[in-house]
Amino acid sequence: IIFDPEYNNKPGNENYNAEVNSRTGEVTIGQKWVDMFNNPITRGEAIRKLIHEQLHYKLHNKRGYVRSAKEIYNEFKAALDNEGVPADGHMRAYLFEHLPEDEALEEFLVETLTSQELANKLNSIDAQGYDKKSSRNLLQKVLELISKIFGWGVRKGSLYEKELYTLRQNFKDAAENKNTIKES
Repeated sequence: IIFDPEYNNKPGNENYNAEVNSRTGEVTIGQKWVDMFNNPITRGEAIRKLIHEQLHYKLHNKRGYVRSAKEIYNEFKAALDNEGVPADGHMRAYLFEHLPEDEALEEFLVETLTSQELANKLNSIDAQGYDKKSSRNLLQKVLELISKIFGWGVRKGSLYEKELYTLRQNFKDAAENKNTIKES
């Protein structure tokens, strides 16, 4: 973590708290983030920002994980359409439609893992067509722990649970492929 006292004075950074360098993983914070952290009421949000930025770093070059969110993204978008949420509706901001597809999916995925508002919305939407196994792997347990730390749970049968399961499957497939390569 790098503190830059001029970070929030730079054009375009006035409303940001932190950002990650996708090459190095370094997170730059400004005075705005320090003020959030120093306030007991917003301290949790400041910590959430760091985790959010670190997830961006971890996912930036893992396009398989990012693309695995596409089905969840599409179901979320369809649910908003079915509810009649207007194009300028608040929840539609989580679609990041102004970004290229891979960037929008990455933002969406990171937000689903770190935004209580989005997690609650995904928990309120019934998932469509997935065959969930009862056992959970380490990644799913970690994701569920993160959600508990941030203050929300995972509703069975929800789009949020489907997303965690989808990420789990992607993680499991990657681990199996890695083991297969080692055995060859």
